[in-house]
Amino acid sequence: MLHQLSYAHHHAITPAGPITASTETNAVDSFGSVRANPPEFNSKSDPTLPRGVTILCGIVGQGHAVGRVLPAATEEEGGWNPPYPWHATINGHTLCPDLGRRYKRGMGDEPQTPWTIGRLLTWTTGHFDNHGLDEPRLSAEILLAHALRCPRIQLYTRFDNVPDETVLAQFRDTVRRAAQHVPIAYLVGFREFFSLEFEVTADVLIPRPETETLVDRAIGRCRGSQGTPSILDLGTGSGCIIVTILANCTRATGVATDISAGALDVARRNAGRHEVADRIRFVEAADLSLSPDVVPQGGFDLIVSNPPYVSEADMATLPPNVRDHEPTIALTPGGDGLALFRVIASGATSLLKADGAVLVEIGAGQRDDVAAVFAGGGALVHSGTFRAPSDPHDRVMQFTKV
Repeated sequence: MLHQLSYAHHHAITPAGPITASTETNAVDSFGSVRANPPEFNSKSDPTLPRGVTILCGIVGQGHAVGRVLPAATEEEGGWNPPYPWHATINGHTLCPDLGRRYKRGMGDEPQTPWTIGRLLTWTTGHFDNHGLDEPRLSAEILLAHALRCPRIQLYTRFDNVPDETVLAQFRDTVRRAAQHVPIAYLVGFREFFSLEFEVTADVLIPRPETETLVDRAIGRCRGSQGTPSILDLGTGSGCIIVTILANCTRATGVATDISAGALDVARRNAGRHEVADRIRFVEAADLSLSPDVVPQGGFDLIVSNPPYVSEADMATLPPNVRDHEPTIALTPGGDGLALFRVIASGATSLLKADGAVLVEIGAGQRDDVAAVFAGGGALVHSGTFRAPSDPHDRVMQFTKV
């Protein structure tokens, strides 16, 4: 059955042209895009639905409709609202404006279903899944725990609690932005890496589990060395690599470089957070051109890097939360994506000790190309390729000075 949009209890909407929508075949989500074949939708069985309101759509979680048409003038006159704001308009009519509070039903005194922590997580998980987010449940938990300022595990001990309006307002805002593919880590300002928490901002690449393979190999090499290992981290970004290595190798010292002053500021704060700032020197540099006072006597024991390695052609294939929000300079050098590997292959030898090594993270399918780049340099020999047990791709390559 097709319904004309209306709000019959207090007002009638008179669209500029006929607008119809089927609650069985079409849905408009909370950002105005049309979706086909929404989940099951039964307004008669939904106790939160107000009388006198024609439903346009249903992004539905646990049987609760979360969409309707409401003229802005009737906000104070009662009605039903979901926990999240609508940002779409049809012929000038706003869909569900100002969801800062629950509204009473338009008629009757039936009980309302409160927005408990459990219900918010269920709804948000479905909402994120509809918008194509990775790990929708985890994302919902991280955002709600951040709004509540509590550890994520505590959500499950407070499942029936109803957050106050301040919490809901913050949560709604981050949910809206997450559905627009702003990375969750940027919304909450941190990312866990190697069991440590790192501050992240839009100035830095978000730390990823794949990079833990590089860090694990570096820690093993440092622990097996004598004396005080010295490490150079090229393109440090958030500092997650060098900070984690030094946090796990108390004898080691490091130099961290980056072309971005903003990234170096974030890295310094992360070094301070994890109490290794006194063992790291931060240098703004675009390549391996370091002043003599930065290089330790005899050279570095180890050079580590997660360089930008996405090719220009592959940038378009990245998911929008990466491509549109993370710093392009940290993702790709342009061209074939191998430019920084060429810089390292040609310049690392002069900075390494006689038995020093290089550990670099590589992209999926780049092993042979990177090996060829280093083979062309002649002074560094491929001495290992590594991946995590759960990773189908080689992620880290080691080259040793000869």
